Amino acid sequence: MTETGHHRLRHTWSLHRALSVIGLSALIVLGLVGGGRLNVVGAAARLSKATTTVPHIMLIVEENRSYSDIIGSPYAPYINSLATTYVSATNWYAVQHTSEDDYVDLLSGSNQGIPVAKPYAASTLVDELHTAGIPWKSYMENLPSDCMKGTVANGLYDVFHNAFHYFTRYGTSTGHWCNTANLSTEGVVPYPGSSAFITALDAGNAPDFVTLTPNDCNEMHGDSKTGSTCLGVTQRQLISAGDSWLSANVGPVIQSSWFKQNGIIIITWDEGASPDKTGCCGGVAVGGHVPTIVITSTNQGRGQFTGTGDTYGILRAIEEAYGVTLLLNSANTVNGDLTGAFG
Repeated sequence: MTETGHHRLRHTWSLHRALSVIGLSALIVLGLVGGGRLNVVGAAARLSKATTTVPHIMLIVEENRSYSDIIGSPYAPYINSLATTYVSATNWYAVQHTSEDDYVDLLSGSNQGIPVAKPYAASTLVDELHTAGIPWKSYMENLPSDCMKGTVANGLYDVFHNAFHYFTRYGTSTGHWCNTANLSTEGVVPYPGSSAFITALDAGNAPDFVTLTPNDCNEMHGDSKTGSTCLGVTQRQLISAGDSWLSANVGPVIQSSWFKQNGIIIITWDEGASPDKTGCCGGVAVGGHVPTIVITSTNQGRGQFTGTGDTYGILRAIEEAYGVTLLLNSANTVNGDLTGAFG
């Protein structure tokens, strides 16, 4: 699609959102409970529908740490500063206790039957964004090339943390996400480092939706492969390394013009350190209690979001913010809705 075509579609999106506001504004109810703690009541979960500006949303997924491993930990000072400065979702859970399942859940509203029948032809969030003319990019640290297929045995890039490769449109062929005809407005590409990343975000053709995936040594996962730079690193060291990486890479994003234009950064974890189905979603979410931080230019000082939800509730909030169809399990209200944390 040409750049002109994208601008035309985004204008149509904005007009649709403006018309929606007229009928929805009366449905928005926001309750604030003392002590700076956030509580969403009734239709406040539709807050994102009251905007005519395409939001800039960044989703960052960390690995294998429970809420109690991170929140309050002396090894994660930067994350905890974000949790107190912005919004911490205190009752958020991973759907499953398997990385690839949770990443696919987050992209498509279902695990699509992993591990059988790959690649999947199912619709994903980014397919919906493409149809709506909303540019998107996924940045993978240490991914060797655009939409590269296969694994890399260096303990850095992990194909199981790249949900896109499970779908039929992952690749460089005509009509695929990384085809040269599409790559200016969408695709799965290597993370170029903080400086080049900020330059890309602040450029005139920056994507509206971004996912950012650190490598195994920077996302708190770790790796036991020979040659991995985090071979034998302790859990505390991994948490500290992940925290430092977020400080070095998220800190500049918060200062960017991209973020200041209706920006939202969601930092969550794919699963907890152990299974847990006691706190969420009818006992269906078994991936564990995980930290989830929401950073926006409007929610500084908002405190805690006490609503309960899971991986699908994050997808739902992103879909609502862009006005696209709710995919599969994200449409089920039992899975919650993170929209109320957007402020």
